[in-house]
Amino acid sequence: MNRKFFFAVLLMLASPVFSEPRHASGSGEKIDFGLDVEGNSVILYLAEKDSNEPLDGLIPKIIFDDDFELEFIATKQSGVYFVEKPKFDSKKISDGELVVYVGDEPEMLEIVFSSSDGHGHAEVETYSWFKNIPFALVGFLLFFIGILVGTMFPQDLFFFDKKPPFKTGTLLLGLGMLSYCEISKAGPGHNHGHIEVSGGTDGSVKMSKKSQFLLNLKTRKASQGENYNTLKTIGHVSPDPRKLAVVVAPRDGFLVNVKGGLIGKKVSKGEVLAQLESIGLVSLRAPIGGTVMNMKMISGSRVSAGTELVKIVDSSTAWIDAEIFQEDLPKIAKFKKAYISVPGGSKIYEAKLVGSTPEVNESTLSGKVYLHIENSESKIPMGSLVEIAIETQEQETITGISMPRRAVLNRGGERIVFVKTDSERFVPKQVHFVAGTKPDEVIITQGIEDGDLIVTNGNYQLLIGSK
Repeated sequence: MNRKFFFAVLLMLASPVFSEPRHASGSGEKIDFGLDVEGNSVILYLAEKDSNEPLDGLIPKIIFDDDFELEFIATKQSGVYFVEKPKFDSKKISDGELVVYVGDEPEMLEIVFSSSDGHGHAEVETYSWFKNIPFALVGFLLFFIGILVGTMFPQDLFFFDKKPPFKTGTLLLGLGMLSYCEISKAGPGHNHGHIEVSGGTDGSVKMSKKSQFLLNLKTRKASQGENYNTLKTIGHVSPDPRKLAVVVAPRDGFLVNVKGGLIGKKVSKGEVLAQLESIGLVSLRAPIGGTVMNMKMISGSRVSAGTELVKIVDSSTAWIDAEIFQEDLPKIAKFKKAYISVPGGSKIYEAKLVGSTPEVNESTLSGKVYLHIENSESKIPMGSLVEIAIETQEQETITGISMPRRAVLNRGGERIVFVKTDSERFVPKQVHFVAGTKPDEVIITQGIEDGDLIVTNGNYQLLIGSK
């Protein structure tokens, strides 16, 4: 009886380890899906086809050929569904039909399990025990030693009891179970942070729907239209000269009662910054409210009349000076608007034209343009460089597809985008583009077609998989 018990426990624990994980994926008219089956764990991933946004609040179920149905319930993770405590053998799950109700309308998606698709490794998600070899070796070694000790020796080796309670065998079997737990923790739905991507022999890239969710991979449907090419340049941010003030010494004297630590701090209009001891005490006040940019005051020091002591800047507005090439300067006369962005930032600011210089720099063959921008939250630091896109009434009309600049990647000098061709398959395509209306946009003129699903977020991991 004891030997049967130990062998039964071994088989029970080992059977999920040897079960082969399976994977299926596909696309319908509105929905993409990915399906992971391993042991008694069945995980379903659903996303909106055009945007790849995870879909919540749906009622999915699988219908198999033998009238066997499998219903899913939602998890806390957006777009992820699972079968709660399934009372079936996962081997019963074979090719079938996934039915997803979007409102009252069902969408039917075909499920076909496959083991390889011509990519660098098997199509299934590799969550099985061989990816945790150290734990697996220790676990199996302790399993077998525990079985041998518990079934072949008449008395316990270490405790030397007359009755064979199999203490040592049970202990080793328990340690093996702990190692097994370390192996199985990385099963479907629990392996957070692991991204799987593989390149195919045809140049395509495969990424599971689970990995897409982890990466927040997003797509946008391409649509041809008329776009406007804008003037692109770099500008330098400086204080608005109308909101820049300095405090100077009105006469010779000694500084007293100087407020310290004001550089970089905001002061109010009329606030006393220091006093000048001359013929009586003279209070030195802030002429405007703003940020103290420079301060040259030390208590007890002597200053002369006219010495600059404090510089204050109201950064709620700013000026931007930019260089425009000579051939583009005539277009500035029909200026419409300008868009400003800080490199690495996501916000776009709108700027107005202040004026331009009439002469051209002989060394750079460019002229200066000055812009005015509202900066009430002071998010654009003084002195920083910004990207500028200037829209004019004479700008060129270009037929193409507008996409975020981040959708275009550099692969060995080639400019490419990734096009989603199936739920988990992406194809790189070389494109030609020009600058778009805004700094974070491009207009793709060649390489993609209407209706293509372009990856706009999470594409860098696909680039790594394609190399």
